[in-house]
Amino acid sequence: MSLAKKTLDARAMAMVVSLCFLWGLAQISIKVANRGVSPIFQAALRSVVAALLVAFWARVRRMPLVHRDRTLLHGLAIGLLFGTEFMFIYVGLNYTTASHAVIFLYTAPFFVALGAHWLLPHEPLTGRKLGGLVLAFAGIILTLWDSLGRPTRVQLEGDLMSIAAAFLWAATSLYLKAVVRTRMTPSQMLFYQLGFSAVPLSLMSLLFEPQWIRDLSPLVVGSLAYQGIIVAFASYL
Repeated sequence: MSLAKKTLDARAMAMVVSLCFLWGLAQISIKVANRGVSPIFQAALRSVVAALLVAFWARVRRMPLVHRDRTLLHGLAIGLLFGTEFMFIYVGLNYTTASHAVIFLYTAPFFVALGAHWLLPHEPLTGRKLGGLVLAFAGIILTLWDSLGRPTRVQLEGDLMSIAAAFLWAATSLYLKAVVRTRMTPSQMLFYQLGFSAVPLSLMSLLFEPQWIRDLSPLVVGSLAYQGIIVAFASYL
């Protein structure tokens, strides 16, 4: 399969915008679900639900998901990165606002561009790329400017967690591109990220969260379903 890059057409651009919309709503759904479910348990539940759906989807299509060689270790690595990233996202949203989280989470492309410049010889950081990143990030800030305000100390803790999540998101992307892109299918990558993230997230929840469920209102259940089915399964697939 050719890995040559192509210019985005109108359909691809529409898909990108749609995905950004779905992922933006995910931050809000996490905030909503945090009212009734502890954040790390929520992240673990999301991974479990989506991993089971990916496994069912692959079984129906008769697609192999699990490697039996050293590639499985790379799957474990990206799963740990993915799980730690979302632990920071979910816990961070317990302390900061969704608008703050979006701003700092979407610093990930800067980390990717910087890392790719050093790790991927065919993707140097040009002035044009840097300018595009700055303009895109400035657009996000201007759009959400009125809701940003001056953060409290608690919000700053959440903001720092969002930045840590952005860094891990970038690290996962670079690992996939530099190491495992030609060894795994996209569905295998997704299954490893979801499946191998569920275990450490569950353990962290068991250790640090004495109460997992406080209030399973219809809104909370709907938010959980949105994260697991729409975002982590359908949109990632």
